[in-house]
Amino acid sequence: MKGFTSRLNTCNAAIGLVQLKRLDGWNERRRAIADRYLSKLRGVADLGLPPKTDSVKLPVYHCFAINTDRRDELAQHLGDRGIATAVHYPIPIHKQPAYTDDAGHSYRSLPVSERLAERILSLPLFPTMTDEQVDRVCDEVIHFLR
Repeated sequence: MKGFTSRLNTCNAAIGLVQLKRLDGWNERRRAIADRYLSKLRGVADLGLPPKTDSVKLPVYHCFAINTDRRDELAQHLGDRGIATAVHYPIPIHKQPAYTDDAGHSYRSLPVSERLAERILSLPLFPTMTDEQVDRVCDEVIHFLR
C-alpha cells in the first residue's frame, strides 16, 4: 500500500493545541496579505493569480501560488534580492507515487496540470509579514515581468 502516516507525536500535538488559539487571527492576516497581492499584481502580463473568492468562501492561503512561463528566472530574481519563494507542487497529483504503477508510469496525461506544475511559484506569505514586505515582493515581481 502506498502513502504516508502523518500523525503528530505527543510533543507536536501539544504545541499544535496551543497554536490553535492563534489560528483565526493568522488566517485573517493571510487573507489580507493575499488580497494585497491580488490587488497589486492584477493585470501584470504573463502572471496567473489565484482566483478571488467571495466573502462566503474564506480561503486560508497556506501559500500564495502564482504561475508564469518565467518561473525559474523569477524565482532566481527574487532570491537574488533576498525574497524566498518555493515550488510547493512540482509534481502533478496524477504523477505522484500513489497514483502511478510500480514502474512510476501515470495512466493518463493531464496537460493542464502538467503545465501548471511547470509554471507554479509560491510567493512569501506568513502572518507576521508586513504590508511593506508584501509591497516589496510585488514591486520586484512587476519589475521583473515588465
